[in-house]
Amino acid sequence: MDHRDIIREQDEQLSEIESSVKRIKENAKKINETIGEQTVYIKEMDQGMDKTQEQMSFAMTKIGTLLKTKSKGEIKCFLSLFCLGIVLFLLLLLL
Repeated sequence: MDHRDIIREQDEQLSEIESSVKRIKENAKKINETIGEQTVYIKEMDQGMDKTQEQMSFAMTKIGTLLKTKSKGEIKCFLSLFCLGIVLFLLLLLL
């Protein structure tokens, strides 16, 4: 094997390394895009969770006030609304 053969072999190896690096770069770009998209989804979900938590706090305050009452009508109304809320929540999960 002479000097030219060694150089040719090294050039081939460098070409293979270059193509591997290009594939890795493209994969890294795709991964970065996916992470960016997922970050947006997570932020939206976090905002939704915050909003839901605020609504739950409000509802719990109202429930606490309602449970202090002795009125059977208000308790029946509360139970009806609670059941309706559960049904709506389940329907939301199915969609």
